[in-house]
Amino acid sequence: MGIQHLKLKVCGNMIRQYQQAEQEYVLSKKFFYLLFLVISIIIIVFIVYTILRPSKVVCGDNICDTTENQQTCCLDCGCPAGKECYNNVCVALSRCGNGICEVEENCYDCPKDCKCKTNEYCSKETKECMLPQCGNGKCEPFEGPDNCCIDCKCTIPGEFCNLTTKKCEIQEINISDERIRQLVNEYFQNQNKTIISMEISSTFAWGDKIGKLVKVEIKDEWIYTVLVTEEGEVIELPTP
Repeated sequence: MGIQHLKLKVCGNMIRQYQQAEQEYVLSKKFFYLLFLVISIIIIVFIVYTILRPSKVVCGDNICDTTENQQTCCLDCGCPAGKECYNNVCVALSRCGNGICEVEENCYDCPKDCKCKTNEYCSKETKECMLPQCGNGKCEPFEGPDNCCIDCKCTIPGEFCNLTTKKCEIQEINISDERIRQLVNEYFQNQNKTIISMEISSTFAWGDKIGKLVKVEIKDEWIYTVLVTEEGEVIELPTP
């Protein structure tokens, strides 16, 4: 009887251990399923959030998004024909150098294509070709003391602006050619030099002196150039 009771007790313990192991297995299996379910839900939520989340629009990523256009981001969306993207702004396409003066070009910014006509100059202010106008108070290109002394003042001492010819001219001096010859002869005779020939030319200014230029050939020497003033002064000029 004792042995049979012991066997029953052992069997009972084994059954309880089996049942306990089975319960632990069931709990582990449920925990695994629950963990798997939680992880799956997290992954699904992440994927849905990533898809539905509004993406950040970046100008310059080479993608023309729905909120971008040629006016707001030509870096991504480009420009219409005839324009190019410069500093994210569509500007007229520069074709300077193709030999055609186009609407957006001018003589100042593109002189290769937009050339001015003969005697015209390109104004820096207006960027247009203009003809100089003598008498407007501005010494313009192609103007000077020899053709528009009204605007371009005379610079040589003794010159005056002839309003008829518009040229800077030297005032004629009141001395005759005969008096000039006499003065030159006396000047070289005092140096014991013999004059072979003498040529009187135009009025000339030398520094602050105004007079007639005279070329004098001296015997056994070279040709001298002298200036004879209205006051009778003979000034020997340097030989070139």
